[in-house]
Amino acid sequence: MKKFFNWVLILGACVGAFYLIGLIVPRNQTQASKTTLQAKPAELFAVVSDPTTRSNWNPDVSAISERSSRDHKMWSVTDKHARTYDLEVVLEEEPLSWQATYTIEGTRFVLHFDFKWYGEGSLARVTKTFDTSDTWLRAKRFLLPTPEASSVALLNALCQQVGEPGTAKEN
Repeated sequence: MKKFFNWVLILGACVGAFYLIGLIVPRNQTQASKTTLQAKPAELFAVVSDPTTRSNWNPDVSAISERSSRDHKMWSVTDKHARTYDLEVVLEEEPLSWQATYTIEGTRFVLHFDFKWYGEGSLARVTKTFDTSDTWLRAKRFLLPTPEASSVALLNALCQQVGEPGTAKEN
């Protein structure tokens, strides 16, 4: 009986530590990356703003289809891990800015692409912000690897789509 009680105490301590980690980890987290390219901002914007080609270059997307919406463009996305979610395009300022929001397993993501002129080419920046309100999910995202691609991976994939080497760095 004493061993059982000790195991219950150890298990309780582990659960408490896991919960405490979830309380300490910030609810909102942001990843940002940037790189310079020879491609012009309009070329990059054309690739990012055309969701039908997203499965060709985005490491997270395996299939995408349009959904009807009155306010913003909506897309039904299936990722490489067979999860389906709705992607809502909330900002399109051609050729400089594109932003979308989506929710996967209780975490809300905001994906923002910025393009600026840089000499004859462009400066591309990707910001990926995620908001996880659930304490347990925050601890899980912190302790275990997540299947979503980082902002660096997304920007490198975009570079390769326009025929340039991926040289993105964290910002």
